[in-house]
Amino acid sequence: MPPEPNVRQPIGFFLHTPFPAPQVLVALPCHAALVRALFAYDLVGFQTEDDLAAFRDYVTNEAGGSVEADGLLRCFGHTVRADAYPIGIDTANVVAMAERFDIRRVREEIAGRHVIIGVDRLDYSKGLVERFRAFERMLELHPEAHRRVFFVQIAPPSRGAVEGYAEIRRALEEAAGNINGRFADFDWTPIRYLNKSFGREELTGFFRCAASGLVTPLRDGMNLVAKEYVASQDGRDPGVL
Repeated sequence: MPPEPNVRQPIGFFLHTPFPAPQVLVALPCHAALVRALFAYDLVGFQTEDDLAAFRDYVTNEAGGSVEADGLLRCFGHTVRADAYPIGIDTANVVAMAERFDIRRVREEIAGRHVIIGVDRLDYSKGLVERFRAFERMLELHPEAHRRVFFVQIAPPSRGAVEGYAEIRRALEEAAGNINGRFADFDWTPIRYLNKSFGREELTGFFRCAASGLVTPLRDGMNLVAKEYVASQDGRDPGVL
């Protein structure tokens, strides 16, 4: 939402998700209103240079705006400064949490198996159903991996009141149940699907113990889980992203 008309102090807007290419954006009936709303801000931030370029492309080629000599964008009777501000993590803090976490219980539970971990909001953009199907296909093609590997997917609930998100949750529960029903044994469960939240220190500990971090978004901005997984690794025996 743009700021209220009576707001006079400088205000910024940051888009965490990708900004679509103009040919995609113009497919929306309200595309002009969406971009016009961004010109109510003084500063608009994007994740990447590609997102910034897509925004500039729309403004100059679809909305009749211009890029001024000082880099400001002028359109809809307003000017706005737009730039790319790639988001990051506090690496030192993540490393400290991972080193502080007591991993003995997790190591006992792993029992020498190869753990693949995914941590994502329960969201349609994260490719979670496709990820489960890919893991199922791996089990089909590589029976030698049975009992030697398991996949932990942590997916905290997101927008549970929205039907589309409830459908994703049902689809994941169904997929996990079907895969475990096909391949599980009395002492091995291929997929451990956890629809709950964990503290950041716990997550860094899980990352540190996992041999593989799996990040498979269909479309994403700057995925911080990838960075947190790498930062959490033990440099003497790191996992693979």
